[in-house]
Amino acid sequence: MNRRILLLLGFLLLLVAMIFYFSDSEDEYSDVMADRFFAIENEEDIHKVILTKRRGGPLIIEREGEDWFVQGERKIRPHLVRNLLTGLTKVSIQSQPASSKYPKIEKDFITFGIKVQVFDEEDNRLRSYYLGSDANDGNGTYYYMEGGERFYLMGMPGFEGSMRARFDIKEDQWWRRQVLDYDPANIREVKLNYPRQPEESFRILRDGEDQYRVEPLIDRPLVTRQLLNERVKAYFQEFRRKGLLSYVNDRPQIDTVLEMTPFAELEVISNDADTQRIVFIPQSSQNIQGPNSQSPYQFFEFRYYVFLPATMDIALAQHMLWRPIFRGYEHFFAG
Repeated sequence: MNRRILLLLGFLLLLVAMIFYFSDSEDEYSDVMADRFFAIENEEDIHKVILTKRRGGPLIIEREGEDWFVQGERKIRPHLVRNLLTGLTKVSIQSQPASSKYPKIEKDFITFGIKVQVFDEEDNRLRSYYLGSDANDGNGTYYYMEGGERFYLMGMPGFEGSMRARFDIKEDQWWRRQVLDYDPANIREVKLNYPRQPEESFRILRDGEDQYRVEPLIDRPLVTRQLLNERVKAYFQEFRRKGLLSYVNDRPQIDTVLEMTPFAELEVISNDADTQRIVFIPQSSQNIQGPNSQSPYQFFEFRYYVFLPATMDIALAQHMLWRPIFRGYEHFFAG
């Protein structure tokens, strides 16, 4: 009996020792492999991303409520946020390069590296790693976990291409390009001035629900024909989802552009008395006067420089998108 008890105790001691042994080995294995866990499991945990390149200051991408901002002031283009979050959560290992490739990969990290830091809502750091160069065939990007020992070629399931495109973005390219998105019911007043064709300039004021006044901006004969309220309502619908092609603040000819006589000056006042001004300046040297000019209506690719006084930005806009805004005074009347 005593012998059986001794054997049982010995077996239990051996079992406990094995558990401790394999538990320690598993922890050691986990520590060794920790530099390969780049993906964030839950997208909802991501509240701030800091992107730092070798030159220039860091870019801070941060969530505020339902919106994302860059550098704490500019809303970000929604599809760029989606691309970034997908890259942070879906990234996975494609392969581990041979050690013979390490010198070249390491050199590229020094030259092209982008540091990526991810934080949660309490500002706890979730990840900190670096993106390097792309693979020779362009499919996949080399990653290195801060404090790690290995490089990894990373990509995403079902995706072929570079991961850098989701992170290597200039600050103004992050900025949201939609500059008009009004609920028509929230527009109180619209002014549209054509400096080169002032007789076509006008002002629309809301007099009540679905009731409007349309007046000239200069001293000219008033149109006495019937005002078409439905046409004004349709016009206000055009103030949704109007955007820009790109920001061009760094172009050297901007000072010259701002000295040119604008094609149109738009002002929108909401029911909350918020005012937005947009100035359109022809990009080409064509003699564009106002809404009744023949050009540029026949040119699909015609563009304007756009000046936004509220932010002092210069951008480009395509005529075909904005054309429905550029009406003349008499457009809103019968006949």
